[in-house]
Amino acid sequence: MTTSTAPGTGQAPDTEGHVLVWRRPADLAAHPLNVRHDLGDLTGLVKTIRTVGVLQPFVIVPTPDGEKVLAGHRRLAAAVEAGTELVPCYVRPDLADDVAQVTAMLVENGQRRDLSVTEEAQGYQQLAAFELSATQIAKATGQKVGHVKSALAVAGSDVALAVTDRYDLTLDQAATLAEFADDTEAVKALTITAKRDPRGWDHEVSRLRQDRADTQAAAELATQLTEAGVTVMDRHEAEDSAASLSNLVDAEGNRITPESHATCPGHVAVVVKDWSGVGAEYFCTGPNVYGHRDRFKDRGTATAPMSDEQKSERREVVANNRAWRAAEPVRHEFIKTLVARRTPPKGTLRWVTEAVVTSPSLLDKADETFLGSMLSTKPGSHWQRSSGPSAAAAATEARLALILFAQVAAALEQTMEQPCWRNSTPDQARYLTFLAEVGYATSEVEQLVIDAHAKKASRRPRTTSRATAEPEASDAG
Repeated sequence: MTTSTAPGTGQAPDTEGHVLVWRRPADLAAHPLNVRHDLGDLTGLVKTIRTVGVLQPFVIVPTPDGEKVLAGHRRLAAAVEAGTELVPCYVRPDLADDVAQVTAMLVENGQRRDLSVTEEAQGYQQLAAFELSATQIAKATGQKVGHVKSALAVAGSDVALAVTDRYDLTLDQAATLAEFADDTEAVKALTITAKRDPRGWDHEVSRLRQDRADTQAAAELATQLTEAGVTVMDRHEAEDSAASLSNLVDAEGNRITPESHATCPGHVAVVVKDWSGVGAEYFCTGPNVYGHRDRFKDRGTATAPMSDEQKSERREVVANNRAWRAAEPVRHEFIKTLVARRTPPKGTLRWVTEAVVTSPSLLDKADETFLGSMLSTKPGSHWQRSSGPSAAAAATEARLALILFAQVAAALEQTMEQPCWRNSTPDQARYLTFLAEVGYATSEVEQLVIDAHAKKASRRPRTTSRATAEPEASDAG
């Protein structure tokens, strides 16, 4: 490799003792551990270098194979394309080991054109290969530990890397893909959401996590039932060929319970997933054979098999109930983030005031534990409230509206514990509408509540004042 000096100069040590030298760009090679794979568009940089040359020195390090460029890969490529004869370089012998060199490249590139998610993730993976922990990597690169852990999770997933590279996902999105890498349908659903409906990302993630947790719980419950000697059937099979115990009585007219029916030869169970989680429903495969009666038959209201329309409606109800449950953690996280702001969004004080004067008794319904979690304060009890007062005492004037909002939100959330998408109140609709207005991305099932009340409002007759209904009398009367 040829060493050259600038006209009229020799090698010059800088104030830190690093040697400033001049090199031919064609003689410089990229560092083998370079974390940047995509140099991007160099057109503008080439034009600048042709005009004024390279203004910022490259950083090069000695290696067994000669000096390598540690910082300045884009400038190097542009200098070669521009036909530059000599470029300034700092020799950094102090960055002698691989860990120091990769760390320097991550830090240096992070301050310039952003690394892609996959480049950053694979850079951290290189450092982890040198047995650095996530905490050590975070300290060395100035990143948060959670950020580094997410990047390492992405680097460890071929699926997450491939999809992220192709669709330009964020690190958080890529980390979620890594979480679901073994579920092809989930990866597909997340990818579609990221590209077509990014505002719905959090709801889709919550739904998938709920489904995964419920599927695991359902499998565990089915195993427990089987080990206890109970036959587990598919729901559709049970509804077509068996009778629900909730509809049956014994020969004496007593209600049949799962416990009293456990020894019946026709005793079977169905594992169900509904809005509240996972549970079991029990059926009898031969109620007439085993002496059971339909408890509604004597009243002339004997149960009949559900029609296809009824089954479809039931599936829709179950799906929406589950969607309502999946939306809760997303909504709660938004509220917590909103309450943590220094100043409230425009319109907050007006909405809170209207909510309080419209339903004053609502405030007492707020759950103290929930309020404490929203305000990040230690909760008291229902009778000795401390979350709100302690947060208000420490709040600035600007934040007081947010503290009051948290109190009202905690009260309204208590009224929404049961799925209320089919039978919501105006207070609940106004609450969800306000959240949407200040940036919350409502889920489809939450939007049903907003739309239902908006539709009702549009059907209300408009009141007309006497002044506008009747023309004023003429002076000439």
